[in-house]
Amino acid sequence: MTLLVSPYYRDSVGEIQWLTVPPEYNDSAGVESTRLSFWGSAAVKKLGLTLVTTLAHSDIYAEGADLSRLAQEIEILTGYVSFLSRKEKTYWIYRLSNVLAAIRIAESCEGGVYIG
Repeated sequence: MTLLVSPYYRDSVGEIQWLTVPPEYNDSAGVESTRLSFWGSAAVKKLGLTLVTTLAHSDIYAEGADLSRLAQEIEILTGYVSFLSRKEKTYWIYRLSNVLAAIRIAESCEGGVYIG
């Protein structure tokens, strides 16, 4: 299984309408096992991140202030992965870029980002 990342907005009745990301990105935020091995890992928790670590046990629907918080935490993780091996760094830079692309789209329409 794969963790998906997708931008969305809520229509006039509050229903989620899914959006797509540009073709140079995709909807991958990692494989399911990375909920614990990366997103909810002790190393990520030591960075002081609190929103992305919730992926260890639940999905994220980030809107409003949480969307800004998600953007900040992804930026911190982007710096963190520079210390990983080349293979791991390449893997994570692409997935974090997917999340950042979804955030930019969500911000443009006052929407949100789903990861799960």
